[in-house]
Amino acid sequence: MMSDARVDRLGELLRSERFTRTALADGTGVVLDAEGMRLFSLNQTAMCLLEALASGAGIDALVERLVREFEVSGPTARQDVEKFLGALTGFVSRQDAGESDPRATT
Repeated sequence: MMSDARVDRLGELLRSERFTRTALADGTGVVLDAEGMRLFSLNQTAMCLLEALASGAGIDALVERLVREFEVSGPTARQDVEKFLGALTGFVSRQDAGESDPRATT
């Protein structure tokens, strides 16, 4: 399980000038990493989580939001949140999110 400190760090990074979030009309969205010139595509569920995370939501608040908006069970929502946070961490880079990159060499 990802720590609250790392979740907070992801939220901070998403609010930085490095990343641009764009919501599309169908509820999906994209995040552009201006430094890495990469694009992260988001389905409706991930976009909902991204907006909440960028607003400062923690893990429990993200889970509650999925339960409320997508009518899924708590355990399913928690699993989805963890999967989303893992994918997002990989996108922003493990070092920026407070994790060391296992592929890094010394």
